Amino acid sequence: MNVHEGHWKLISGFVVELTPPEELFSENQHTIVFTDNTDLHAASGIHQEHYMNFKDYTDIKNWVYNSHHPLDLIGYLDGVDELKVVKDQNFTLDNNKKTSRVMFTIKGLDGVTMECKAYGVLAVQIHDKWWRHGSTETFITMSDWMVYLEQRTGELKIKDARGISRFQFNANYQDVYDFSAEYFNDSDGSVEEVVVLSP
Repeated sequence: MNVHEGHWKLISGFVVELTPPEELFSENQHTIVFTDNTDLHAASGIHQEHYMNFKDYTDIKNWVYNSHHPLDLIGYLDGVDELKVVKDQNFTLDNNKKTSRVMFTIKGLDGVTMECKAYGVLAVQIHDKWWRHGSTETFITMSDWMVYLEQRTGELKIKDARGISRFQFNANYQDVYDFSAEYFNDSDGSVEEVVVLSP
């Protein structure tokens, strides 16, 4: 398998493991490991459909998805709290390391909401983009986020997967147009559609 910097690849069949101890100072705490089952294909660029497989909020809350694997979400960004500085639980070499955290809520088509949290740079980016653009309708796509159990309440919630999680506001995807049309019950066909052309 050849993977070169700057080349877009679709990769499946890999495993994610904790970073080996000799790389303790690595910014990312997880490593992608290729196996005999790993499949690698060239991605064809902007005409390729996005890679996300959006999960249903009710299924998440009903424990349908394994909480050890990242998942993708789409929703209406319902609110973003103020940034807070908290103890960084992932940094084990110093008990006094601090990081930014933001809590936010996303809403699905059926009105079900999911409470989410992000840390570090991702938290700052979500907070900054929301407070700059939050006055308009904001639909968020989230790739590679984790389900976790809130011990205090017994509820399943969403958190970033530290280093691999991404988000985008009002992404230029057909899924986002479909979601926004259904969210606002827009059946008059006025929502713009993305047309994917075959080469």
